Amino acid sequence: MFYSRLSMLNEIIEDNKIKKLQNYFASLNQNNNDKITLSKIVNEIDCSEDEAALILNKCIVNGIVGLSFGIRCPECGMLIKKIESNDVSQLSLNECYSCGECIEVSEMDIVALFYLKVDIPPFELGQREKTVKINTDNQVALCDTLKALSVFGFDENIFKSNGVIIHNNDVEIKKELLNKQRAIEIEIDKKVFSKYITNRNLLIILLLSLLVLGIIVCFKLYDVMSQKNAQIYNIIAFGGMAICPILAFLLKLVITIDKNVIREDIYSKYKYKIIDLKQQIEEINNKYR
Repeated sequence: MFYSRLSMLNEIIEDNKIKKLQNYFASLNQNNNDKITLSKIVNEIDCSEDEAALILNKCIVNGIVGLSFGIRCPECGMLIKKIESNDVSQLSLNECYSCGECIEVSEMDIVALFYLKVDIPPFELGQREKTVKINTDNQVALCDTLKALSVFGFDENIFKSNGVIIHNNDVEIKKELLNKQRAIEIEIDKKVFSKYITNRNLLIILLLSLLVLGIIVCFKLYDVMSQKNAQIYNIIAFGGMAICPILAFLLKLVITIDKNVIREDIYSKYKYKIIDLKQQIEEINNKYR
C-alpha cells in the first residue's frame, strides 16, 4: 500500500511512479540513504528532471527527505566528498580519488544530496528484494548540481533556508520562456471556448430557423395545394420534412462543435511558436544534463 506521506505526490505524478518511488526509498540502506539525487529519482521512476525537482520539493516540505551537499568530480562525475555548506572557497581538494585527475572545484561542481528522514516500507510488504533495485553507486550527474536543480524548478526558498543563493541567468530565461508558453496555451484555451460557444449558438439559431422555415413552407404548400391536389401536397410535404434533417446534418459538418477539432484548428496557428519555445527550453535543459 502507499506510504501516506507520499500520497501528496499524486498532484504531480501517476500512481505507478509513486509506487516506484516508494520502493526506491524502501530499498535504501545506511550506506546510500543519504545519497539520493535528482538523477536517481529520474532513473528510478522514469520521470523528467522538472518532475523530479517538484517531487523533491514536496518530499522536503513533508519531512520525508532533507538537503545536504557534496562535491562532484568535474572530470569523471563521481561524488568525491560530502560538505557542510555550498561554500567551496575554503575547500582544499586538488585531486579526484576515483579517476586520479587533478581537478579545480567550482560552484558548478556542488551537488544537492538528499537524505531520507523517515523509514518507508516497500509498496508490497515482503517484496523488498524482488521489486526494487538497490543502487549504491556514488556516480552523480550534471543535473544533480545546485545550478542544474535551480533550472529544473527546485524551490529557491528551500535553497535559501539552507543558506544557498543561486545566481543563474538560465533560470530567469527558462521562466520567461515557460511563461510565454503558458500565455499561448491560455490564449488557445480562451479561443477554443469562445469559438465553441459561437459555433454552438450559431448552429442552434440556424437549426431553429430551418425548423421554422420548414413549418412555414409546409403551411404555405398546404394553403396552395390542399384545394387542388392533396396527394401532390403530401409528397412535397414529406420530401420537405425529409430534407430538414439532411440540411441539419450538413450544417453540423460545416459548423463544428467538437472541441478537439476546434482546438486542432486554433493550435495550428500557434504551432510553430510553441515548437520554437519548447526547443529553446530544451536547449537550456540540455546544458545541465
